Amino acid sequence: MEGMHKKRVMVISDFIRGGAVVFVATDVKSYFGHMKEGFFYVKKRKIVMNMCLLAVLANAMCVPINSLQSAMTVEIFGVGSELLSVFGIVFTIGMLISTVVFPYLSERIRPRNLVIVPGICFGIVYAMLAFGGFAKGNLLLASIYCGCIALVMAVSVSWINATLSVQFMKKVDEDYLARAASLLNASGAAASPVVSFILTGVLVKVSVSSLFFAAGIAIVCIFIGMFVFRVQFDDVDEVGVPEMNEA
Repeated sequence: MEGMHKKRVMVISDFIRGGAVVFVATDVKSYFGHMKEGFFYVKKRKIVMNMCLLAVLANAMCVPINSLQSAMTVEIFGVGSELLSVFGIVFTIGMLISTVVFPYLSERIRPRNLVIVPGICFGIVYAMLAFGGFAKGNLLLASIYCGCIALVMAVSVSWINATLSVQFMKKVDEDYLARAASLLNASGAAASPVVSFILTGVLVKVSVSSLFFAAGIAIVCIFIGMFVFRVQFDDVDEVGVPEMNEA
């Protein structure tokens, strides 16, 4: 009797395991199928592809300043942690101001211009950090100079991110919204560790001020390139959008 009970338990266990394997296999197959459709959709939609690339750029260009703020205060400005507080407070104020102003601007300025102009401004003030040596050791002067830069950075980043979010919601088909959003977030998040790894090697040879200057010039060149080559984030004619496969 006990042997029969054990056999029943084993049969039930095998049945549950088999069902679980079938469920997982089906779920994985469905997952990769949806992911493939998402990649195909983003590839065919030029605007969405541009948005993913912009997300990568937006995250990448913030990595040096986020990672090297402490080094900046010591090496460039020669002051203590008080400057970090000033930078953080002004940056937060700039984000709040830009959030209030953005709805007004978005009704009057094309999305493309709300990306390119702030991007160029961001790159310019980024490069200006390299020239903060004139305020070295002077906390008041360093705070004013760094605060102005932080304000422009905050407004620029906020407008770029807000434009990206609004256009993404407008331009992506509802059926593909979740998959396209996952690719957008993943592509943006992937930029941070890659740039951090590169910085680790670069800083062995290059000073913080030189790095900021080079990064700022590179950012300006990239956004000028967007303007010259007419990279779009609003209405363009697109073809080849795939149909949604029925489950």
